[in-house]
Amino acid sequence: MKELNYKQQKTNFIESVFKVSYVEYRALVNNKQLVYTQILVPMLYFLFYATGIASTFGQIIYVDKAVPFLQFAFIGIIGLIVYGQMSQSVYRIILDRKWGLLAFKYFKGVTPLAYMIGKMSFPLFNFLIQMGVLYAISILFGDSFSFDQFIVLVLCSIVMMIFWFSVGTIISLKVSSYKTRDLILNTLLLP
Repeated sequence: MKELNYKQQKTNFIESVFKVSYVEYRALVNNKQLVYTQILVPMLYFLFYATGIASTFGQIIYVDKAVPFLQFAFIGIIGLIVYGQMSQSVYRIILDRKWGLLAFKYFKGVTPLAYMIGKMSFPLFNFLIQMGVLYAISILFGDSFSFDQFIVLVLCSIVMMIFWFSVGTIISLKVSSYKTRDLILNTLLLP
């Protein structure tokens, strides 16, 4: 019997990233309600949570600087969006493990780095759409960051997204029990 070795499977890095991204794109297209939900969540948090509490607090004093509560809440909502994308990535990677797609991709020559970048492409795309929607709503309410500040926020958030996506990947690759995974994810959400 011929021995199968995934290291003998040669593939182009960019091609591997596109293949994994395409699978994620197809999953996204087949799950449109998830996209709508991910766009609605930051809107609802901002409209109902942030504006409701902003009428009570008005401004937050931090290190002798007054910060409008809507700007303060904007950054918190970004954190919730990043966490939501991380938990979604954990779900997608666990599906790959469960159905043997992760092993199949590795066998076909997809490197771990190409897999990570491909898996991250559409969560990052969704995240940028969510950020844009959130910023547009904050402009409508008049308590928004300047465009330069928003770009800095986006860049910092992308770094944060990459970090949490990596943590989610480690969790999903190391933990096989759904109960343990949920316990870890809920514990990470507490701080």
